[in-house]
Amino acid sequence: MKMYFGKKERFAIFLELDEASGREWMFGKFCYCINGRQIGDFDAGISLRDVFFQMKYIRGDRGHRDFEKLFKLPKNIFFRLMSDALSERSNEIAQYASEDFLPASLDVCPLVDIFGAWRIFLVGYAKQERLIFGECDESEVFELILPAGEFDEVFEASYLQLELMYEAAISQ
Repeated sequence: MKMYFGKKERFAIFLELDEASGREWMFGKFCYCINGRQIGDFDAGISLRDVFFQMKYIRGDRGHRDFEKLFKLPKNIFFRLMSDALSERSNEIAQYASEDFLPASLDVCPLVDIFGAWRIFLVGYAKQERLIFGECDESEVFELILPAGEFDEVFEASYLQLELMYEAAISQ
């Protein structure tokens, strides 16, 4: 059964557990839908357990993504600065954030192979959030403005569903 969380024309998460799920492996499908665009190879399949484990880190960064200077940067510059910081090519991003800033806190893309070369970032300020996303080659960068909390609400709902599925799988 395919499950949807959120609104696909804004931000949504799709997931589906395969009938032959491999029990605790939880084989299935997963992707994001941002601004009507599917991000991630839903049809490729994935261990939803791996996705669930990766989501714990993203979930842990809730409430730590508000950075006025970063929020106000043009999307292409923000994307480049974040990509460079995460790949340790440059620390230029430090001039736009506090000393204790961890760039990974804005990375909301689970590190699983279905997302391929996609990078997805979330930054907030003044009751708004910007989802800024594109492929690593930076050939085209996209963005979606969301009200503060919308991403985390959708993310949390899908996380809790995966948690229930995982607990059921390991208790069999």
